Amino acid sequence: MTAQQAAVRQAELDLQFTELAAPVAGRIGDRRVSIGNLVTGGTGGGTTLLATIASVDPIRFEFTMDEASYLRYLRAASESQSNSVGPPASGCRRS
Repeated sequence: MTAQQAAVRQAELDLQFTELAAPVAGRIGDRRVSIGNLVTGGTGGGTTLLATIASVDPIRFEFTMDEASYLRYLRAASESQSNSVGPPASGCRRS
């Protein structure tokens, strides 16, 4: 058996014992690699980041708006009696 054949056989064995699992529940976001890319694994610092995962429970989001828009929103929310415009989200901050 040549060295190249041995390397292929070792890669096939490694693949059979490979398990890909996310450490948290959520939705996959930014995919960093494509099919065919070479990746490294293990517990060392040289592992390849495959993708990012965004938590869906709880959902956290941020947005920015100018102060004039924020004040217009507050006025509209206080004048509205419908559910279409509600109070600002908790943790909302102006910039």
